[in-house]
Amino acid sequence: MTDDICLALGKICAGKTAFCAIGNSDRADDGAGMVLGTLLERAGVDNVFFGGMTPEKVLPTIRDKGFDSIVFLDAVEIGAEAGAFAFLDAMQIVSMFPQVSTHKMSLATLAAIVRDTTQSQVWLIGIQPQSIAISSSGISTGVFNTIEMLSRCIADTLTAMPSATNKEYVCK
Repeated sequence: MTDDICLALGKICAGKTAFCAIGNSDRADDGAGMVLGTLLERAGVDNVFFGGMTPEKVLPTIRDKGFDSIVFLDAVEIGAEAGAFAFLDAMQIVSMFPQVSTHKMSLATLAAIVRDTTQSQVWLIGIQPQSIAISSSGISTGVFNTIEMLSRCIADTLTAMPSATNKEYVCK
């Protein structure tokens, strides 16, 4: 894991963190967030919620549990090659993903609701899809490789996170 990814994840996952997996597994790489959520859960990461195509349904549960950070996991168009990823904060989400979405509610609206109704920091780990066409072939190889790498990095970073009294952490 690179130091840059580790530092970014350390900031994103500071404090009590919830992960909200978003996506449609019937649309090839649009299921990337759901697969990432599944791998995080298998790695023993706590507080993974599955919103699928209607992430607003899990927002009340997430919002009421007092998380310091809420991280959306989703396939998003970032104008890069398939499998590239970005870490975005609430303001970046709102500016990059206005009302257009493959979900019932856009990422911008979700981020704004969470930002405006909680004390939580809002983040997106967005993965560039190769295709979001209806497909039975599942996740593309490049996107799946990114998902696996991110799941390992997140799990390792959370394992290495400090106790409340120790502000430094070391990535594995």
